[in-house]
Amino acid sequence: MIVRNYPSFEEAIWSLTKNHQGYLIYKHEFPVGENVDYHYHKKAWEWIIINQGQVIVGLEDKEVSFNLNGKTIAIYLPKGKKHALRPLSAVRYWVLRNRPDRSIYVKKGGK
Repeated sequence: MIVRNYPSFEEAIWSLTKNHQGYLIYKHEFPVGENVDYHYHKKAWEWIIINQGQVIVGLEDKEVSFNLNGKTIAIYLPKGKKHALRPLSAVRYWVLRNRPDRSIYVKKGGK
């Protein structure tokens, strides 16, 4: 799992969009108990940019817990790899995607 630290959300966006191509940004807010189930995208990669809350992010068969406490991180999610997010507190985050693509939901153990 590739994780990068940034001083702010703005710095994360500037750093991650250096290639001047078209990007999509989605804003999400989830309370505890509202999870993003395992899914993948056939054509698009994503960066999840989080700066508030405590979450568990799953990528394939690995899960990592993050407690942000005012820090800003970006987590890379490659195309074709299943990923999920489970808030342990109320969480706000943004998804930076390189192209439109649909989410294909799967069970944790397979496609």
